Amino acid sequence: LSDQEYESSLSMLPVAAEPKARDGDDWLSTDAPSDTPLHGEEEKAFKPSTAVFERLIAVMRGDGWKEGGLNARLAQIRAGSVVCNLCCTSTHNRNMALANHVVAALDEVLRQEGPYKGRLHQVAAACLANLAAEPEAKRQIVAAGLLPALQGLLS
Repeated sequence: LSDQEYESSLSMLPVAAEPKARDGDDWLSTDAPSDTPLHGEEEKAFKPSTAVFERLIAVMRGDGWKEGGLNARLAQIRAGSVVCNLCCTSTHNRNMALANHVVAALDEVLRQEGPYKGRLHQVAAACLANLAAEPEAKRQIVAAGLLPALQGLLS
């Protein structure tokens, strides 16, 4: 891995959607409509196939790597960043990711140790933040018991 590839991998920051505050908004409320997409963003969003989400989520988990190491970890970070960005403004993409068990994959990612653990956990947290725009994602995140893990990242 060259220095340039390393620097490039660190510059791939996931984008977390900024939720809109509403009076009486409760993060755990599952009856509220999605905060995003904003006017017209859904139509412009890239909508990959189920197979693309399946592969990205498999890479996030670390599946398919004969040996771990730096390249596997960087692939996990990159795949997580892609999923995070795909889920930023698109309800369709968030639902596709949820249908492909992304919350379970992110649970696994948040439990992983090793090189670049902090960066990997940061990407996972940003991905969960974007997914949380969907009521079903909120239910899955709570059911998976991820709130304590997320709280631990903040401390």
